[in-house]
Amino acid sequence: MQGVKADVQGVKADVQGVKTDVEKVKTDVQEVKADVQGVKTDVEKVKTDVQGVKTDVEKVKADVQGVKTDVEKVKTDVQEVKADVQGVKTDVQGVKTDVQKVLTILEEREKRETQEREERNQRENRRLTKTAIIASVLTAVLYTLVRLLT
Repeated sequence: MQGVKADVQGVKADVQGVKTDVEKVKTDVQEVKADVQGVKTDVEKVKTDVQGVKTDVEKVKADVQGVKTDVEKVKTDVQEVKADVQGVKTDVQGVKTDVQKVLTILEEREKRETQEREERNQRENRRLTKTAIIASVLTAVLYTLVRLLT
C-alpha cells in the first residue's frame, strides 16, 4: 500500500512538473506572440522607410518566415505537451484503478477475517457452554454422592 501511495505521490509530482512546463510554454508562446507583433511592426516600418530596397524587403520576409516557423514549432511543442499531460492523466487513472482494486481486496480480506473470527468465537462459546454444563452436572453428581455417602 505504501508503494502505491509513493507511486501516486510520484505521479502527482510528475503532473505538477508537466503543469509547470505547460505554464512555461504558455509564457514562451506569449513572448513569441509579442516578438511576432514586434516583427510585424518592424516590417511595416521597413516597408514605409525603405520602399524600393528589394534586398531589405527580402530580408524582412525571411525574418517573418523564421518567426512563423518558430510559432509553428511552439504550436507543435504545445501539442506534444498536451499529449504528455494526457498520458499522465491516463497513468493517474490507471493508478486510481489499481488503488481501488487493492482497497477492494483489503475490504474483502477484512470481511473474511472478521467472519472467521466470529465463527471461532461462536465455536469457543459453544465449547465453554458445554464445559459449563458438564461442570454443573459433575458438581450435582458429586453433591449427590457426598449426600449418599454421609
